[in-house]
Amino acid sequence: MAFMLKGTNLREKEVNRIFDVFDVERTGQIGFDQFYLIICILVAIDDNQQKEFLWNHSRTCFELIDIDGTSSVSREEFRTFGFVFNISNNIAKDIFTTVSYII
Repeated sequence: MAFMLKGTNLREKEVNRIFDVFDVERTGQIGFDQFYLIICILVAIDDNQQKEFLWNHSRTCFELIDIDGTSSVSREEFRTFGFVFNISNNIAKDIFTTVSYII
């Protein structure tokens, strides 16, 4: 967590949310695989490549955003974790509103 606070412009609240998502075993720690994925996401964002990252790692990203493990992503889950990929609350709301109109 200290690394993310010092090495990014994320706020403590956002870092805590990210850590909670990656700490899947609820031990207060993350393993190397989770740390590596966080670094990959942060590098993609820093290089302005978040769309490409989402495309190339869509299953992994979906599984991360699906916090409750129901194999579907709710608007709240999307809003809770979407900020990591620079998806604002307004964009998340628009996505779910647009999908409602299509269905």
